[in-house]
Amino acid sequence: MGYLVDFLTENLPQFRKGRLPSLYSDFRQQEHSNPDGYAANIMAWEVALAFAAEHQIVPGSTNTLSISAGPDLLEALDSREWGTPLALGTVFSKAVLDGHFVPQETFLRARPGAAESSSTSLSWRLTLWALGLMGASSWIPDRLPTERFVLMNNLAKKATKELIVFLTEPRGRAEQVWPIAAFRAVVSQKLNLKHDISNDDFQILLTSLSRDRKLLAYNESTVKLRANTTEPLQITEQDQTIASLKSLISELSSQAQDLAVRIESLDQQARSAVALKNRNAALRHLKLKKIQETVLAQRSDTLVQLEDILNQIEQAINQVEVVAVLRSSTSVLKNLNAEIGDVDSLQDVLDSINEEVMKTQEISTTIGDTTQAGLVIDEREIDDELAMLEADDEANKTEYDIEQLQKKLQELPVQSEEPNKANAVQSRPHAIEEI
Repeated sequence: MGYLVDFLTENLPQFRKGRLPSLYSDFRQQEHSNPDGYAANIMAWEVALAFAAEHQIVPGSTNTLSISAGPDLLEALDSREWGTPLALGTVFSKAVLDGHFVPQETFLRARPGAAESSSTSLSWRLTLWALGLMGASSWIPDRLPTERFVLMNNLAKKATKELIVFLTEPRGRAEQVWPIAAFRAVVSQKLNLKHDISNDDFQILLTSLSRDRKLLAYNESTVKLRANTTEPLQITEQDQTIASLKSLISELSSQAQDLAVRIESLDQQARSAVALKNRNAALRHLKLKKIQETVLAQRSDTLVQLEDILNQIEQAINQVEVVAVLRSSTSVLKNLNAEIGDVDSLQDVLDSINEEVMKTQEISTTIGDTTQAGLVIDEREIDDELAMLEADDEANKTEYDIEQLQKKLQELPVQSEEPNKANAVQSRPHAIEEI
């Protein structure tokens, strides 16, 4: 069994061993007799091929965004029990028609919108290519072409949130410009790759980010990220100069680090030679060390000059932006002041406002006086209503006092002797009368 199919059966539920007979069979005829099974097999193979590329298990390739169809792939998928997959050509054909796989050359040359990350409608050229009508007539469904395909789902995954956030961060004009090598390194870092992104993957990613997402522009040496503006994104001669300067600074910095390591190594070798009483070797190492120190000093001076030039360029760019904003602000203020007019016209407006405010206040006062004049209050009705309220309050108090007295009488202890009961009964009316 090929190592690739071993990897798939160990990591994908769609490729469990019980499914292999169906996946390796010629299931093309199931398209009409068993459409659900046919679709499940197609999807399982698409997922498997994209998964293998993502984990760099495809033979002879470190690409994660594309996969090559051909004899090497079939050999890696060979099974001792089930042989080679008989319908893999159909899988590629269906994936192309659905927009999940796109021939790499076609993807790189396509117009904006012709090859997108979603399975939207393909251009007629892609469709005809998939059907074998554009120079690919030798590709029949059960055979594989020697062709590389862009895996659109993998491409969508690589355009991760972290990468998009980095590309869309606010930055100045000088910070928008990157040497292409430096940009490649930072992309590899943002994608959490162990090594630099492959040449094919980098070209596919650049094409997608520039053509389909409109996040950057690039050429063979320079990448320019989009700022938060609606201006057309173009690489100018100024951008080229800034990128070249940044590239040279990066190269000199790397050389300076290598020289520092070399000087440290020569110093240790000279010390070791002295310890071994090898005077000639010590002198040779010290001479080489001195030469390297001289070169390092020259590199450092050049590096300081280049960094100063870059700093001056960045300051000049910022000053240009400030002046442009000031000019724009001046124009806006001028237009606004023209709309307002001179001071005399403004005073006329304020006088008119004050006049209308005074009229409004006079109207409000007149309406209030008229309303108050129409109010007639009968004092005797108010006195009668107050007397009724006081009488009700007095009656409520008397009733409350009687209820409280009855509660107290009920709480008195009951005496067993009859004369005492009689006396108690006779005393109660008197107590009530006293109250």
